Amino acid sequence: MDDAERSALINEGRAAVAEVTALADRVTEAIVARIAEETGEKILVRRPGVLDARYGDLLGLEAQAQAYGAAMALIRQWLLPHDPRRLGDLLKVIPADVAEEITEHLRAAGVLR
Repeated sequence: MDDAERSALINEGRAAVAEVTALADRVTEAIVARIAEETGEKILVRRPGVLDARYGDLLGLEAQAQAYGAAMALIRQWLLPHDPRRLGDLLKVIPADVAEEITEHLRAAGVLR
C-alpha cells in the first residue's frame, strides 16, 4: 500500500467513524427526549466526570495518576520527544524487565488492559 492509498483509507475510516458517532448522538438524543416526554425525567447519558467524583473516587484517580507517572518516568529513559517510535515498538526492544514494569504501571493507571 503506497502513501496515497494509506492516506485515503485513513480518511475514509475517519469519515466512517464520524458518521457512526453522529448517528449515535442523534439516536441518544431521541431516546433522552422520549424518556423526558413520557416520564418527565432527564436521564444522564454521559459518563460521570471528575466533578461528579467523591473522595474515594478521587483517591482512585490519584493512584492511577501516580501509576501513569511511574510509567512515564521509565518511558522517558528510553523514548525521547523526537523519537518516531510508538510505545508498543519500544516495549519490544528494551530489556524485558523494564518493559514488564512499564506495562504493569500502565495497567494500574487504567490505560492498558
